Amino acid sequence: MKLNEKLQNWVEAGLISAAQATSIQEFESERGSRPYAMYSFVILGVAVISVGLISLIAANWEFIPDSIKLLGDFLILAGTGTAMYYFRDRFLFYALSVFYSLFILASIGLISQIFHTSGQLYEAVGLALLLTAPLMLMQKGRFLTHLWLLGFCFVFLNATYDHFEFENEFELNLVHMLSLGSTLLLISLFFRNQEATAEVHSRATLFWALAALTFAAFTFSFLDFDAEDVRDSGVELGVLVPSILLVCCAAYSFFMLPRTLSRRIMVLITFGLLYSLVFFSLFVYPVGDKSIYLALLFILLSMAAAITFFDYRFVFDFFLVMAGIRFLIVYFEVFEDLATTGIGLIVAGLVIIGGVVLYARSRGKIQAYLEERLK
Repeated sequence: MKLNEKLQNWVEAGLISAAQATSIQEFESERGSRPYAMYSFVILGVAVISVGLISLIAANWEFIPDSIKLLGDFLILAGTGTAMYYFRDRFLFYALSVFYSLFILASIGLISQIFHTSGQLYEAVGLALLLTAPLMLMQKGRFLTHLWLLGFCFVFLNATYDHFEFENEFELNLVHMLSLGSTLLLISLFFRNQEATAEVHSRATLFWALAALTFAAFTFSFLDFDAEDVRDSGVELGVLVPSILLVCCAAYSFFMLPRTLSRRIMVLITFGLLYSLVFFSLFVYPVGDKSIYLALLFILLSMAAAITFFDYRFVFDFFLVMAGIRFLIVYFEVFEDLATTGIGLIVAGLVIIGGVVLYARSRGKIQAYLEERLK
């Protein structure tokens, strides 16, 4: 619903006066909104220009001397940097920043090709991230921040897999994803306490942190390792790193964030369930199949995370959906024979539809209750 429609409904309901509605509308119109369409077309234009330059150079690549290649590369970088300084207070600065960041990586590749340096792709990307980090921190747009964080995830995972790979069981390498999510979460919490200009970076980092942690937790809920899988693998040291990071995140969230005591306790419960899920998957070997226990832990974790992020509607809905998906998988695992029949599928469909309808009707009440208790 658009702002004008909301204001009209509020005036008709007697929540605000017509004068207040006019003031709100004027304030929002003066503040303006982010031109997402303009940002998208600018990024598209930068991509087209980049492809055009690459195509033009590639067609004559073999005939260009190495010295000319390097000179042209540095001239483009210098020209782009000069243009960025000249247009630093204008919209064009964002487009130039995206182009400059991508061209830094291309320059590293060019130097590596000319001088035949050895190395891995993630090392080149890591160097490019290091060189473009100040530029990313200066930006208020989301695209470059998310692009930088995507590169960070690529470098982090490849570096950890390359140097700390658990060869006994490939699935044990999932602890590196847990380390990635924990690292990003700690960085997000650091950005949160900075100035308002770091809000974009905090939210973007939180997005990738939650994505990594959710993927790791969801996968761990299916991995019921036994003692032979873990023995002599060295995974204990691998788990120690994300454990320390999660403890730091939990302590920072509990003592530093301006939240009520009940909200901070809920945060600790969420961290505790995440750690319990990983610990149970790796180091607990009960009699019989432990997949049901892992599924239950993940469902509880998702519910706790949804409650923790109740004031973020998308995150709240996302974790509830994840809990529902895991519950549905458990349903098909437990009632395997029935689920293969038409009756089982009909029942599952009715349960899903009923759950959605019930949630749609009670979501507002649930969030209002949580806001009253945890805000």
